[in-house]
Amino acid sequence: CQEGGQSFIQSSDLVVLEWFHTGEVCYWCLERGKSFRWSCHLIWHQKIHMGERP
Repeated sequence: CQEGGQSFIQSSDLVVLEWFHTGEVCYWCLERGKSFRWSCHLIWHQKIHMGERP
């Protein structure tokens, strides 16, 4: 969590905390540090990391 300085094993925990601090949901790619407003965009992005065609 960039705001509170905490780290989490599961990305779902980070998503909830980011929402708590900012008032809006933000999905993070922990590998690249990139954020997405919609979970489907994060899933599409993660498929690129796995070598799949989105």
